[in-house]
Amino acid sequence: MKIAGVICAAMLLAPGAAAQKPAKKNAPASKAASRNTAERKVEEPRPAAAEDDALEEALREAGSSAIEYSRALERHLKLFPNSERKSEILRVLAQSALEQKDSKRLLRYGVPVLDNGGNNIALMDYVCRALLDRGTEADAAKALGIARRMAEVTAEQRKEWLADKTARVGRARRMEEFDAAMGRAYWHEARALRIAGEREAALQAIEKSWAEAPLEETARERSRLLEMMGRKADAAAAFADAITTGGLDLRDAADRERLQMLAGDRAGAVLLEAWSRSEARHKQREARFLSVDPNYGARRISDFTLSAVQGEPLALKTLLGKVVVIDFWATWCGPCRAQHPLYEVVKKRFADRPEVVFLSVSTDENREAVPPFLEAMGWSKATYYDDGLASNQRVSSIPTTMILDKDGSVASRLHGFAADRFVDMLTARIKLALGEGE
Repeated sequence: MKIAGVICAAMLLAPGAAAQKPAKKNAPASKAASRNTAERKVEEPRPAAAEDDALEEALREAGSSAIEYSRALERHLKLFPNSERKSEILRVLAQSALEQKDSKRLLRYGVPVLDNGGNNIALMDYVCRALLDRGTEADAAKALGIARRMAEVTAEQRKEWLADKTARVGRARRMEEFDAAMGRAYWHEARALRIAGEREAALQAIEKSWAEAPLEETARERSRLLEMMGRKADAAAAFADAITTGGLDLRDAADRERLQMLAGDRAGAVLLEAWSRSEARHKQREARFLSVDPNYGARRISDFTLSAVQGEPLALKTLLGKVVVIDFWATWCGPCRAQHPLYEVVKKRFADRPEVVFLSVSTDENREAVPPFLEAMGWSKATYYDDGLASNQRVSSIPTTMILDKDGSVASRLHGFAADRFVDMLTARIKLALGEGE
């Protein structure tokens, strides 16, 4: 079942929502009174209990299709236009339209949701885009207000997130997402201002967008604005930025013609200058992200650096040339506790083999729980946090043991353990990684 349907059923069919049914009348007083009563049925809101029944039946008939759920809710709103659940239904319909990238429904349901105080960044983003794609001045004015609120909400959420030092894994990726959201908010603002004829203000907004997130669509808007303002050379440079940011793809004849039109004989030189700027921007952004997440861009195991419970971080590339045994565990994992003494037996078997390294890696999200746990259990504090390595290696259950060969590649994996065979099994696989087994 799609998320929109799940949310809808949970929110709209909550216990206790129904009102008492009205008492029955003994008999109509007259034919005129009956007609008046019939007319009032159209005007008066239906009882909440009847609405609950109708909604439950409609959702049941919709099945698991997100599209049918949306249609069922739309029909429900027509039957119950004054529903007490109208705001919740609109939010579900807006979310469904967002998931389906349905611009028409996004505007129909997303705008009223945002008008009622909704602060969903993704919804603001796509509603702005849909409004600006229609291109009217009224739509641009609406989009301008939403875009500015999107920038405010994103800035506030980014500030709160940066202040939260407990979130370590994926910090660079999250920062990149916030930057992109801020960039799009300013991009929407610039487009809205351009449609309104406020070119100078639009240029200021697009420069903010470019500073937050140098995206191809932003560079194209910069170029368009600069050309409209008669700054042809700057427009050429901005358009070259768009091409290089988009991967230096010159297969589009329209792009080649536009660059030639703007830059003339200097088209090649302008493109090379843009490429140099692109390389410099990439290095600056990479350094910024690495400053908050040393594993930004890590793909291979040897690319990772693991922070330690006690002591200095460990760069796994320093272990190349050794066989590495990684034990992924967590404080809340009962089998991990049972397996631990068996690890100690295996470690003793290789105690005189410096080319074999054992790493204890905690996958706990709550890192504050790890040091006291190690103390209470009497385990070694030479333990590391996974820092995204478990996710990178798709460790979906614990305990998991991973054995790396001397090249840093995965030689073997053990999911869970068989208590009576674990010691001999792990010993054999380590020897195999050393090139000593059969």
